[in-house]
Amino acid sequence: MIEVNYGFSKEIGQCIYCGSTEELTDEHIIPFSLGGRFILRNASCLTCNRITNSFETKILRDGGQFDLIRSVGKLPSREKILRPKEHDFAIEGNKVKVPVEKCPGLFMMPIFRPPRYIVNYDSSVSCVLGATLHISKGSEELLAGLGNKVEGELKNVTRLFPRLLAKIAYGMVISERGLDALETNFVLPCILGKQDDAREWVGCERTSVLPKDSLFHNLACYEKDGVIGVTIRLFANFQTPEYLVIVGKLKCTGS
Repeated sequence: MIEVNYGFSKEIGQCIYCGSTEELTDEHIIPFSLGGRFILRNASCLTCNRITNSFETKILRDGGQFDLIRSVGKLPSREKILRPKEHDFAIEGNKVKVPVEKCPGLFMMPIFRPPRYIVNYDSSVSCVLGATLHISKGSEELLAGLGNKVEGELKNVTRLFPRLLAKIAYGMVISERGLDALETNFVLPCILGKQDDAREWVGCERTSVLPKDSLFHNLACYEKDGVIGVTIRLFANFQTPEYLVIVGKLKCTGS
């Protein structure tokens, strides 16, 4: 298990998504804008960086899933001048704009079925079972001041958030096992947008294995029958759901 907030970096030297060695950029396992400071150096080419940055932006900014908590919690930003000064809320059926300093710090997390790799279910059935609402300490009074009736909307849960989880898990495997660890990479098509449905590899854990403690984010690799997966709990100090990503099949290292 690693705690990603204190900072750690590892040199890679080629794009972990396409193998290019040209125009490389650093890759954060947990996005920088969520406070992640575990870095794979020179690990994403500009082309692949644009692909991953595109879906991350839709989750982390512009009214996405973590836009509000990032603003209220003042999480890291490379473009602080672009931080929103207010957010839209639907209160008792009316849409209003609320200044950031008067916004409650809240966000929602989807609850998925387990990955279909583990528990097969009909593809016509939704992979989303529901969602949990999380409120930062000190926001209860602000929430009450808004009428305590805020209608939340969970966005991007069926495509974009699972892609983010897959990207985090894949980066974790690279950091722990190296570039050549995988014989078959299950999640790469999903990360690069070549496969829309990630439910085969991404879902919620049936049994929690990561602590719900003071860690901001925590991750852990696990291996079973030659397949490697990663368990993920973002904002663990908010008692959030735990996710499981089946990353790929490991190469046989035996003689």
